Amino acid sequence: MTQLLSKADVAKMLGCCPRSVDNLRATSGLPFHNIGRLVRFDEAEVRNWAGLPMTVNDGNDSGGDGNGHEAGKGGQQKCF
Repeated sequence: MTQLLSKADVAKMLGCCPRSVDNLRATSGLPFHNIGRLVRFDEAEVRNWAGLPMTVNDGNDSGGDGNGHEAGKGGQQKCF
């Protein structure tokens, strides 16, 4: 089963700001699902759409890329 992500989660995955996720959803076909009033994103669909490799979450996720780089640190977010 794939994980449903929030807008903030998708922004972190794509390296952009949350507002850009809304823009990508509206203009570029970023796949999403409405669950009541909530907007959620299927991780597998987003990774496929963005051309990102699928990852295996073993429950020991440090938020890094596996090469000692922590996610969300030292980089700038891209806003579209």
